[in-house]
Parts: sequence; structure tokens; C-alpha cells
Amino acid sequence: MLSVKKKFEFCYGHHLPDYQGDCANVHGHNSEVWVEFSPDYRLSDKLSGCVFSERAGYPGMLIDFKEIKEAVGPIIDQLDHQDLNKILAHPPTAENILIWIRERIIANTNLGGYLSSISVSETPDSIAVWRRS
Repeated sequence: MLSVKKKFEFCYGHHLPDYQGDCANVHGHNSEVWVEFSPDYRLSDKLSGCVFSERAGYPGMLIDFKEIKEAVGPIIDQLDHQDLNKILAHPPTAENILIWIRERIIANTNLGGYLSSISVSETPDSIAVWRRS
């Protein structure tokens, strides 16, 4: 399947209330978010340069990276240098951060139907991933 991915980065503080471990204390992370978009599955095997030109406005482009940046960037900016305990309705685990981002991409952009995966790192070796099934 053909897809495009874009990386975003943000820094945040948080703690996990009632957690038995170090994360119960206020601390911070430098996080990477990767968002991936793919075409309708019926088109994924057609790799002609013109297949996606209607969506992206340019032959051979699935989605313009600039459009992804303009749509997803403001969502990520809401989290940057923030205390996520004050933003998320649930404990700010990597999984809940991912769900928060996913819900906003679907509700607030015209790219939600193309969203195929999101990954959110808490550390370079600890990553939560959602994939469209």
C-alpha cells in the first residue's frame, strides 16, 4: 500500500496520578509523532503518477506534505510545552495522547478519511501506535 508519513515533535510535562512508579512524579518528555496517510484501499495497487492528482492537486502526489503540516501542525502545537494533565481528559499516557491527536485529526481536518496510522513516542524506545484496520 502506498502511503505518506510526516513527523512532528513536541515537548511536554505530565504525571500519572495514582501510578505506582516514577511516572507518578511530574516529569517531561520530548516526543515524536508520526502521522501516516494512505489512499482508498481500492486505489493502493494503482501506482500511476496520475492516480492521486485529484486529491493532492499535483500528479503523482497522494497528499501534499504542506497540507499535512498545515492541518496537523496546529493540533500538535496545542500540546507543545504544556502540562498534559491540564489538557487531556484522561491520564496523559502515550496511548491517550495518541487518541487525543487522532480524534482531532478526524474531527478538525479533511484528512481524517486518509489517516492510516499514528505513532507517539514517549521516549526513543517507547512508542504507542494506532493503525487503521
